Amino acid sequence: MRVRMHFHLQRSLAEATKEEEDGKSPQDDSQNWDGAVKLLERGLVAYLSGVFIDCSVYMVIVMCSLCLL
Repeated sequence: MRVRMHFHLQRSLAEATKEEEDGKSPQDDSQNWDGAVKLLERGLVAYLSGVFIDCSVYMVIVMCSLCLL
């Protein structure tokens, strides 16, 4: 299994370097930017949902401790 993954990674790296040597068209570059924007948007959503989860856990702890007083 590891060997297959290693050869797959080597093949993709070789293809990527060949594409860089051949030059990229502007359309390929815009597709890369679109993918990067989508990735950043998903990361922001995941980060914000993590913040809301942390805040909700904090609020539950505060509420429970206030009830004990």
